[in-house]
Amino acid sequence: MAKSIRSQRGKKMRAIKRVRYAQKQLKQLKETVAKTVNHVTVGSMDIDSARAEVADYIEWKKKQVAEKLQKQEESAMDLDEVPEFSMKTMRNRSGDYPKWMGQKQIRKQKYKKDKSRRSNGRKKGW
Repeated sequence: MAKSIRSQRGKKMRAIKRVRYAQKQLKQLKETVAKTVNHVTVGSMDIDSARAEVADYIEWKKKQVAEKLQKQEESAMDLDEVPEFSMKTMRNRSGDYPKWMGQKQIRKQKYKKDKSRRSNGRKKGW
């Protein structure tokens, strides 16, 4: 069976990709080897210095978390007024629907409100 131009081109492109990915793979392997060498040197340290490094890291991490929480509290305090929102009507004080609510949902909500308003006054007596 004859080889089509399409299959020949695909073969050629795969060869090009192989070369490109081989370079990337080689780079990744070198980085991995460099990291393992660092881990081996750290692993050969004595236990006391390793514990000290871990303790320093834990303290540093705690400080980071505390700073992050403090920033969040400050930003929460910056908010002057939290808009009140009614789950029944799905509206805030000014009568606006939330941003995340789509037009279809708004129409449904309006229909529900209108329906309850209509049926409230009249009762069917059989």
